[in-house]
Amino acid sequence: MQSKTTTINQIERWIKRFKSESREFRLELRVNPTIAGYLTQGTISRLTKIQFKFFVKIRLVAEPALQLDEFKFISAKQQKEITDLFRS
Repeated sequence: MQSKTTTINQIERWIKRFKSESREFRLELRVNPTIAGYLTQGTISRLTKIQFKFFVKIRLVAEPALQLDEFKFISAKQQKEITDLFRS
């Protein structure tokens, strides 16, 4: 099983590719509740830091059906899943 930081790094790489190829600024991120908790803990959460780093607004959704190393991105504008479009 991958560590939480590995999953976070994959998410950051995904957002970096997304920002380089897309003009959108709003996403919905669906992750396992454990990862969601990890992203939102702390005074300035990891999620907030990612949003500032990449200048993107992310709505976080905890989805128990997902594995720890899985995540899904939904385009707020298109209302469809776009995860595979920007995966390496």
